[in-house]
Amino acid sequence: MKRLLGISIVLAITAMGCASDDPPDSTDVEIRLSEFIPTVATVTWPTELDPGDEAYVEFGRDDRTYQAPADIVDGVATATLIGMKPSHEYALKTVEDHGGETVTSGDYSVMTGPLPSGFPDTTLIENLPEQAEDGFILTALLGDPVMAVILDQDGEFVWWHHWNDSGLVDTEIARTMISHHDGSVLYHFTGINESGAEPAPEMYTVRVSLDGADVDPMAVPLSHHDMAERSDGTVAVIETDSREVEGDDVLGDRIVEVTLDGATTEIWNVWDHVDYEPELADMEAGTGWSHANAIDVDEAEGAYYLSLRNLRSIFKIDRDSGALLWRFGGYLSDFELLGGPTSAFIREHQFDVQGDRIAVFDNGDATRTWSRAVEYEIDPDTLEAEMVWEYRPVPAVFCIALGGVQWLPETGNTLVNFSTGGQLDEVSPQGDLVRRINLQLGTAFAYATWQSSLYDY
Repeated sequence: MKRLLGISIVLAITAMGCASDDPPDSTDVEIRLSEFIPTVATVTWPTELDPGDEAYVEFGRDDRTYQAPADIVDGVATATLIGMKPSHEYALKTVEDHGGETVTSGDYSVMTGPLPSGFPDTTLIENLPEQAEDGFILTALLGDPVMAVILDQDGEFVWWHHWNDSGLVDTEIARTMISHHDGSVLYHFTGINESGAEPAPEMYTVRVSLDGADVDPMAVPLSHHDMAERSDGTVAVIETDSREVEGDDVLGDRIVEVTLDGATTEIWNVWDHVDYEPELADMEAGTGWSHANAIDVDEAEGAYYLSLRNLRSIFKIDRDSGALLWRFGGYLSDFELLGGPTSAFIREHQFDVQGDRIAVFDNGDATRTWSRAVEYEIDPDTLEAEMVWEYRPVPAVFCIALGGVQWLPETGNTLVNFSTGGQLDEVSPQGDLVRRINLQLGTAFAYATWQSSLYDY
């Protein structure tokens, strides 16, 4: 990783009491508040544990506590605390597992730094708080400022970053996620300039350490909209592929994998699998032909899922062969819709596939100016699909770009992201609004990913 110049702030912290069974030197705890992201702190302490032994820092405030796992190297344990609110005091203590016996330090505290100026206000509505999911939302701000951000379940910003050397002044960040590979934060630029007519000539996927000190930008030319990461750190991106058709340059799409050392491999290309029939596609000016806009990976299935907005379809693609396993939605659909709907979705964006269920963010268009989350049961054997659930907020929201859905693991709730509407709704399986986060007027959310723990990697 490229090391950016900067000095962390060392906090002088005094223990407020020590347990009698502390390990040697357990009070010698050093807490460093990140200069780059002042809601992140690094805690180090000497230990007699071996690498691979369990040690962590327990930290929190009020009735909410978290555990930050520690790495042990050369007799020193190090843990990074992430997810803390700006300008708040947090209590913490170190915890070690000595052969099944838990040994804790005394109590310490840390005061986080402030949120930078210029961030939009957020408003939280808790309609059914007892049904809400615990966790964090990884997304980005569209507008001013352009930032990859993490919000907690209270709708407060707890982490933010923007690679200032990018020079991509006209582009937005589309996707933010915790890396499965090493626990860093990954974010990806959209690749679309302000006019929306052409992809920017060079885009980046940025890998940044939790404390913001280490930044590793990876150039991915012609990439746009979305990325997905495999467990080995390989990143799959959507790239434009321009072809000349009857004298016109036409933008299609392909899936490209980029390894940690920058090697690229084309996995799939729309030109090889779909006939170019512009009269059947929903080709809006400036969006090209297929306009892929969201991607997901299923390593167990050996497959990628890809949304192609202008084809109004989601494809399941075999990673090894590139074969199309099925197509759902639009004029290319392999599935018959049961129950009467004429179209599964219109200009869709982010989706969530789990087994025979697929939830899709259905944006709508000028002929239907409201957006919704919609769920289908699909049967790849009978090639039948049936709508089983939908959510439309009151009042209605029309999300012209981006937007997404995600099932939440503990409650079964659904996160519905009305991106350009600046609204995130958590919805129960019965369709009731559980919690809502609104952004200040004039700003918007990028794609959003719910994560129960920021250490779940």
